[in-house]
Amino acid sequence: MATVSSPSSTATTSWRKRAERLGAPQAPTREGAAKRAFALVMLLAAALGCSTGGLRPGLRGENAPRLRDASYRKALDRATRFESCYDGLDARAYFAITFESDAFRKARVIATARMLGMSRGDEEALLADELEAGAESLEFLVSLYTPTLAWNDMTSDRSIWAIEIPRVGEPPTPPSSIERIPRPDANMQALYPHASPFGATYRVRFPRVDAMGRPVPGPATPRLVLQIASALCTIDPSWESLER
Repeated sequence: MATVSSPSSTATTSWRKRAERLGAPQAPTREGAAKRAFALVMLLAAALGCSTGGLRPGLRGENAPRLRDASYRKALDRATRFESCYDGLDARAYFAITFESDAFRKARVIATARMLGMSRGDEEALLADELEAGAESLEFLVSLYTPTLAWNDMTSDRSIWAIEIPRVGEPPTPPSSIERIPRPDANMQALYPHASPFGATYRVRFPRVDAMGRPVPGPATPRLVLQIASALCTIDPSWESLER
């Protein structure tokens, strides 16, 4: 039996074919938006003359606030690592990773209290909560930028990324949780300039002790290393033991 197309579907198909012949722009897609955002990251890197290892991909929204607390910005710089993945000259992914050490948590609490005009009591309560969270887990804030939307996924079963903390003489430790932050708000963008609408931001947590009760990463491991690997590349940013 012949298939009969409705007038509306036939008209739509005909319009699309005419648009393709005339070179008219097509309707935007999420994949296209991801590629345009990634191209913007690339243009910014070229404009700043950044090397592949030194690119800092924090692209703010037009109305995102800027935190001018110099001491906090120094603490953020010490806690943050920037990594790039390339295939020849083709960029595949950019990472900005902040380790939430106790020292960094204290600096962030002070900056947050100043930003929000918190009372001394509220600041002390927030600090207590932060230090308690730090005692329970090793936590990283990861911003990821990719030209292909499907690559920017660290939470689903289809994710291409394997994430772990390598250890000397012990099996690597996998994350206890990975949480995607849907859209960083203005306060978060002020505290973490690399968390922006142009990429995706994740909280990655690891246990402080493994299933056998041994500390992570352990006394035999001189540096804390976060390994993120896929067919695209492997990165392994590290932090000094005293920053844990």
